[in-house]
Amino acid sequence: MKYTAPSYVKKFKCAAKDCRDSCCIGWEIYADEITREKYKKMTGALSEDIRNSLTDEGCFRLRPDGRCPHLLEDGLCRLICECGEEALCEICREHPRFYNTYGDRTEWGIGLCCESAARIILSESDPLCFFSENRDGQAEETDGVLFSLLYGQRDRMMRLALDENLSFDEKAHALTEWAKKLQEHIDNADISKDLFTYRQEERQKDKFFGEERLSEYKALLLSLEPLSDGWPKRCERLPESLKGSESCALYARLLAYYIYRYFLPSGMEGDVTAPIGLALCLTAVTSLLCESEGRRTLNDIAEAAKDLAKEIECSEENRDAVLDAFSAFAS
Repeated sequence: MKYTAPSYVKKFKCAAKDCRDSCCIGWEIYADEITREKYKKMTGALSEDIRNSLTDEGCFRLRPDGRCPHLLEDGLCRLICECGEEALCEICREHPRFYNTYGDRTEWGIGLCCESAARIILSESDPLCFFSENRDGQAEETDGVLFSLLYGQRDRMMRLALDENLSFDEKAHALTEWAKKLQEHIDNADISKDLFTYRQEERQKDKFFGEERLSEYKALLLSLEPLSDGWPKRCERLPESLKGSESCALYARLLAYYIYRYFLPSGMEGDVTAPIGLALCLTAVTSLLCESEGRRTLNDIAEAAKDLAKEIECSEENRDAVLDAFSAFAS
């Protein structure tokens, strides 16, 4: 199995005790069946504590303050400190990584919901640099023709997202029109024979992120289930005009990240407009958050992107609702 990821993932390292927003606090942590079987065979005081801390469903019982029962006061994990990372369950070992498999190829990356990962993603000067390695894995059936089409289109879309000569509005117009035409091609053409090429005939100068569109973004966010205290109030304070992202390379990298993560999974399901709508929406909302809260530095923007990701990317229900809102098949 060939595993491919952006080269910047090699820079990722858990901040551990220095993390300001620990993933070991406030989140339900499910121990997979293989790991639970391993816990049953462990011996010693820690093994007994681990088994007693699991519910019948296999989740760790959080303390009243929301902390994982094995999170030490200094922010370190007791399991790692005493047994090493091999004692972790899959979700703890892999977070914040994500994986998508197409045939004998798996793409992966690190997600914005982790503050360390968000800083790496936004600081990477070359988001289009990738590396591959061979690993053990199970291949999955896939439509190779569709994958080849989408893979090539995504690469070009990411390059457009990173183009310093285009404004955010111009990128949004181009990507939206591109996705619509590609969707028509997938729906109506024989993609095994008919080639698809998108050419931007002229740059549209009218405003894409107008007051009406931004109001729709706000309404969409407020319709979702909030996962953290104070989130609805932060959404209510979003401004009605978009500033700050017009020429900022950080937002271009953010846009490219969303296209990388969501375009292929959604496209392989037959919908290429939804991931582009999601990418534009969440990039714009991050900019609005930063504008309303006076965030300007890379760390500030990364924190805002992380907060938004925790509300959207960490909730399958919320993420699907956003994708559905921009779906080509929305009623």
